[in-house]
Amino acid sequence: MSGAAIGLGLPTVLIAALTAVQRETPGPLLGRVSATADTLVLAPNVLGLAVGAALVETVGLRLMLPTLGAVLLMTAAALARRPVAGTLSDTCAERP
Repeated sequence: MSGAAIGLGLPTVLIAALTAVQRETPGPLLGRVSATADTLVLAPNVLGLAVGAALVETVGLRLMLPTLGAVLLMTAAALARRPVAGTLSDTCAERP
C-alpha cells in the first residue's frame, strides 16, 4: 500500500519541483540549473536503493519486512495524533 502511495505521490512532487525550477530560472541558465536540480532531487533515491539493498543482504528480508512495518505503523500513529492543518489547536488558540 505504501508503495502505491509513493508511486502516486512522487511524480507529483517531481513535476512541481522541476516546474518551479523552469519557471524561476533565467533562460541562459536553464540547462545547468535543471541538471543540478535533477541531481539534487534524484540522488537521494539512488542512495536509498543502495542502502536498502545492502540492508536486505546483510540483515535479511525476514527481519527487514517486520521492522519496516513497525516503523510505518509508528509513523502513522504519530501523524494521526497531529492536528489537522487549518485548524487551531489549544496551544495556538492561547497565543495573542
